[in-house]
Amino acid sequence: MKADIKWLDDPEVFRVNQLPAHSDHYYYQSKSEINHQSSYVHSLNGTWQFNFAKTPQQRPLDFYQEDFDASGFDQIKVPGHIELAGYAQVQYINTWYPWEGKIFRRPPYTIDPDQLTPGIFSEADDNSVGSYLKKFDLPEGFDHKRIIVQFQGVEQAMYVWFNGHFIGYAEDSFTPSEFDLTPYIKAENNVLAVRVYKH
Repeated sequence: MKADIKWLDDPEVFRVNQLPAHSDHYYYQSKSEINHQSSYVHSLNGTWQFNFAKTPQQRPLDFYQEDFDASGFDQIKVPGHIELAGYAQVQYINTWYPWEGKIFRRPPYTIDPDQLTPGIFSEADDNSVGSYLKKFDLPEGFDHKRIIVQFQGVEQAMYVWFNGHFIGYAEDSFTPSEFDLTPYIKAENNVLAVRVYKH
């Protein structure tokens, strides 16, 4: 399956290959781990490579390929907010909501098919895009196990690729989103690529 930018415009597509929601209880290998981090978890928090595009048309198209040259990418701290890192306008402030009503945005779907608005988000001039890259080796003890990646709060829509393969899509901005990486995991030089759209 290939990623489709038109999913941004289609309210009937809000997740692709996302694992079903489940209890958020943690698992531990032994009783002694309970008050510490589980050895079943490896955090990818920290510094990621990052590209910011003001519109979907300006995004780097093949950034998820394993041989992509990301030397022109910036660095950003994850978890974190694109806006607070200085890349876009902060959307919520405590004095004045920074929207002047200059952009008319009809909902992307109505009952009347003649009122559909293709490209309302996928071609929007105000839909900024963050492209993230993280390279990592499989930690010791993780070989021959199911490997799941969990995102705990991505605004608004995200596409995920792993080692050049499309993995999934989700719009659950404040709900954890999980994807299975097991079929494509390698012992070394794994490349996790995530593209985040504001709208």
